[in-house]
Amino acid sequence: MRRLLGSSAKPIGRPTADWCRFSASLALCSLLGIVMFAAPAKGTAAAATGENNAENRLLTEDDFEIGGALRFNYAAQRSDGDQRDRGGDASLDLFRLNVEGEQQGIEFSAEYRWYTGYDVLHHGWAGFGAGEHGQVRVGVSQVPFGILPYAAHNYWFGIPFYVGLGDAYKLGAQYIRENGPWDLRLAFYKNPVENDPGNLERYGFDLVNHAGCADNDDNAASDNGSGDNDNGSGESQDCTRESNQANLRLAYTVDEGGSCPVELGLSGQWGMVPNAETGEDGSRWAGAAHLDMRCGRWGVQLQAGRQVIDVDLDSTVGDGEEDTVTFGGMAGSHQVASKANLGVLNIAYNFPVPWESIDSLTCYNDFSIYHKDESDYSDSKINTTGCAIGRGPLFIYADVIRGKNAPFLGDSGAETLGEGSAGWDTYYNLNLGYYF
Repeated sequence: MRRLLGSSAKPIGRPTADWCRFSASLALCSLLGIVMFAAPAKGTAAAATGENNAENRLLTEDDFEIGGALRFNYAAQRSDGDQRDRGGDASLDLFRLNVEGEQQGIEFSAEYRWYTGYDVLHHGWAGFGAGEHGQVRVGVSQVPFGILPYAAHNYWFGIPFYVGLGDAYKLGAQYIRENGPWDLRLAFYKNPVENDPGNLERYGFDLVNHAGCADNDDNAASDNGSGDNDNGSGESQDCTRESNQANLRLAYTVDEGGSCPVELGLSGQWGMVPNAETGEDGSRWAGAAHLDMRCGRWGVQLQAGRQVIDVDLDSTVGDGEEDTVTFGGMAGSHQVASKANLGVLNIAYNFPVPWESIDSLTCYNDFSIYHKDESDYSDSKINTTGCAIGRGPLFIYADVIRGKNAPFLGDSGAETLGEGSAGWDTYYNLNLGYYF
């Protein structure tokens, strides 16, 4: 990141208009405007007010950073004969910009991403001190659940990401208290970042609607890729959304500051699932226990959890429970079994590097599974073997992803994490990123 400190910083004009035109993101525009221009910078005259003052304000004693990344991706999938015949495909992965820092005791952090065909706010929050060891973050923050920040070492992530329980971001408030080996996080989220339940252009995966719901736009999901909106049963439409979610995460680190720190933690989550079709409120809860060890050059991540989503898609049929629900994000959607156990086992080793041309080399094997309650459903699994290579601002992920009933792998379409019927498939992925 580029850092601006003290009087060496150049005058900061009002960025909100340019950002709005550039990204059309009201959330990011509002956050940057509020955080950067809510109060005069240190050292300015108290009487200096108005538009001219905002246009010419300087960052004096505060810390302000701008950074980002440009990433490209190459992929080849074994089950895609056409792609295999042409030697795989290369494409733009993303371009992103980050802004973070502190002004007059208020921390802030925001990130906006441009993918091929759509753009999204990744996160954006303002942080306020709450006692000696605490902070309250208001805005879009990472949901405190399970291993943080990621329950994976690889570019592709694992099952938790695709069922909404890994690297998820929502809009609300979070309290963080870090005191020695203890880490406590409490959060309340009103809803996902994208409050339109039919819009699939969002980072991560949330419960979404089908295209037939009255409050959806043209990007809404169809449950099986065919345009049908009946959740595969012919009985009802999936018109659900997420709302009023609460999270609690408590972790303790053994040997904190030593050569072999081990974090042990418990997480819980509960939220409402309103249904516009029936007018009824369902619920979603999840719990997990985790271990995150970094012992010398070795890293081990273990996580075991459960997710239960109780929703009635049609109050005139069924018993108030559906076997699958629709999750959407990253401009796509898929079915997810509403009741399942979740497991993660990841191992990594950071190799000593004897070459001047390479700064870091970490190789890993990440495995995750979604074991569904329905006896006639096939479990979903992802196993990724690969290495992450760093050289200055360049970072490369080289992965071989093996998946069964996993999103973007195999031929079971949108049913991968739901009923599932696909065998194992292999995906070769190479991601090259320049970070600044």
